[in-house]
Amino acid sequence: MTSYIDSALRTLNIEIEQIKNLETTINSEAFAQACDLLNNCTGKVVCMGIGKSGHIAKKIAASFASTGTSSFFVHPCEAGHGDAGMIVENDLVLYVSNSGEAHEFNSLIPYLQKNNVKVIGITNNPESTLAKYSEVFLLLNVTQEACPLNLAPTASSTNTLVLGDCLLVALIERKQLSKGQFASSHPFGVLGRRLLITNANLMKVGDDLPLVLPEMMISDCLVTMSKKNLGCVLIVDSLTDAKPKCLGIFTDGDLRRYIVNHKDIYATQIKEAMTSSFTSGKLDDLAYNTMQIMEQKKISVLPIVDEEERIIGIVNYLALINSGI
Repeated sequence: MTSYIDSALRTLNIEIEQIKNLETTINSEAFAQACDLLNNCTGKVVCMGIGKSGHIAKKIAASFASTGTSSFFVHPCEAGHGDAGMIVENDLVLYVSNSGEAHEFNSLIPYLQKNNVKVIGITNNPESTLAKYSEVFLLLNVTQEACPLNLAPTASSTNTLVLGDCLLVALIERKQLSKGQFASSHPFGVLGRRLLITNANLMKVGDDLPLVLPEMMISDCLVTMSKKNLGCVLIVDSLTDAKPKCLGIFTDGDLRRYIVNHKDIYATQIKEAMTSSFTSGKLDDLAYNTMQIMEQKKISVLPIVDEEERIIGIVNYLALINSGI
């Protein structure tokens, strides 16, 4: 057991030391030039690499794509069999190779030069072919792999990953990426749903709205409340207007309280029991913010109104929960 832990700690310490070596690269003019190339790219950033370097390149491409930089991964071998057609003028290739002597990259050089595609190289060999043909190359600065044979990519792949993250964050800050922009490329994520889904996406409208007139008896309004199954009725000034003015709300909770106080629901008009000062929302309000308001005020339904307080929809708490926000 101790030998496992010793081995793991040795690996950790070696990789920490090798990551620190990246400070020289990050403080170099080359790093700033690479960031400028990425930031000013008018085409796509095409990430490439073989083996472990390829796996890291895929991650870098995915991170770029999710944060506002159009990017994807192309396998170098597939590029030599037709996928090079994905790479066109104004694109930028970011090629990862520890040795800088990947045969696949060397074979692509004529194609890249013919199409005026610039290359950012990430390598541990400043004298390599990759470094020579790159517009800018970034040195991994790895002096020792964590592998005891100094063969398996360990510190070198870690440094590549960290260097990719450094480029990524530098771009995020330069572009001043907002949470909304980030969410737009993550529609299935919780953050994406919270920043994209609005009341308009979840509210009930039209015939699903539980609308009643103020002169109706409470007992008659219960038919509408039960039929629409939203736990409330909205008291409006007209049942024929497309967007009637909302005068008040009466919920099933109000009904229970009314009955407890021995009120006659058969002889009382709904306008006498409704809540006229009710909380409402707007069409474009984020559903996540609506849910927070409803939780804070302990309400289960929220009328959605326009600027003139005319009813256009209603959001209920269950719909918010089911949306996954």
